[in-house]
Amino acid sequence: SLKAYDLRALVAILADRGWGANVVSPGEWASARTAGVPTERTTFEGVGKTDADLKVAVDSAAAGNALRWLAVESADELAQLVTLHRAARSEAGHDVDLAVLLRLNPEVQPETSPGLAVGRADSKFGLSAADVESLAAGNRWQGGLRLRGIHVHMGSNLGDVRSWALAGRRAVELLDRVRRRYDGPGVPDVVDFGGGHQCRVAFPGP
Repeated sequence: SLKAYDLRALVAILADRGWGANVVSPGEWASARTAGVPTERTTFEGVGKTDADLKVAVDSAAAGNALRWLAVESADELAQLVTLHRAARSEAGHDVDLAVLLRLNPEVQPETSPGLAVGRADSKFGLSAADVESLAAGNRWQGGLRLRGIHVHMGSNLGDVRSWALAGRRAVELLDRVRRRYDGPGVPDVVDFGGGHQCRVAFPGP
């Protein structure tokens, strides 16, 4: 996570060992790229993305250099991303591959200070489980725009792992429901905990 470790020399060492980068701005993305982290090993998360931020991600994908994924925070942010993606497809004349995660508000009680407890039910960050399911089921997923999974973050400086574990369980259970409703390219199979921590989830059956 370049938000925590942005020293270019350190990022370069990790990149040389095969690590990826988690960024929250085009500036961090540029720093990671300069340090040797390829875009396909870079994930873009973070709140308050501007239209310009989203366009940078879409334009890079249209040029054949897509992020590993882009985490979307809200329905409005996804709607703007869809608009930009469709415009890029039209201009390029071909599908534009871009993987997306939807951020879940896990509605837990994080063991941290109130200002850092972003996974609480009354937090302004993330989507409800019902909203994630609804957005996953729409026809916006086409032309290379694909739902890869769920991003979930419950807070910083946690004093215990109970809320983290509960949030993870809720995200996996939601991912199971999402993959049954999703009718786009690829199969959603990732739960991402932010900061570069993620897992792939295998479900039995088709």
